[in-house]
Amino acid sequence: MKIVAFMGQKGGTGKTTLAVHTAVAAGQDGHKVVLIDTDPQQSATFWGDNRKLETPIVATATPGQLPEVLAAAKAEGITLVVLDSAPHSSPNASEVARLADFIVIPTRASAFDLAAAESTVKIVKASNKPFGFVLNAIDQKVAESGEALDFLNNQYGGSVAPYKVGNRIAFARSIATGQGATEFDASEGKARGEIKLLWRWIKENI
Repeated sequence: MKIVAFMGQKGGTGKTTLAVHTAVAAGQDGHKVVLIDTDPQQSATFWGDNRKLETPIVATATPGQLPEVLAAAKAEGITLVVLDSAPHSSPNASEVARLADFIVIPTRASAFDLAAAESTVKIVKASNKPFGFVLNAIDQKVAESGEALDFLNNQYGGSVAPYKVGNRIAFARSIATGQGATEFDASEGKARGEIKLLWRWIKENI
């Protein structure tokens, strides 16, 4: 069983959105997936409640409950756990990082977001676990997205997803209907393609 954690100490980076879409894409790729929502806002849980399909399994847990929940998931034959963590600093962030096999840090391309990623990187590096960044909600036409990639490649270490995720209405609409982008945007649209590429990158790192 592999564990992928989406972490970020700053809100608004699209962490939960990417966790949800990744969980769906991984399930379509043959994994038996559980999405564990440890964020007190419980946005992923809300999505799961609106979902008509029974997969991926969506569970709500506090960070302190994670060892027990992960043990149960392993016993049930789960092959991939997607962890959605809280978007703020907390004593439990290091525990989430310690349990993960790979940590994804979403960030936008703004200077504020890129600088804020440093606090997450410190937590992740202390856990000695592999991690990587994904640029999210990006306007592909602006120069800042390329500059942000260069910054991440040179500043913090870790890997950087070569595939930027755009700011697309299909992501929000699919979440509102209890779907993933790879289900909602089924006609090989850009949102579907970006999530499939994101999942491919994550799979290469776990």
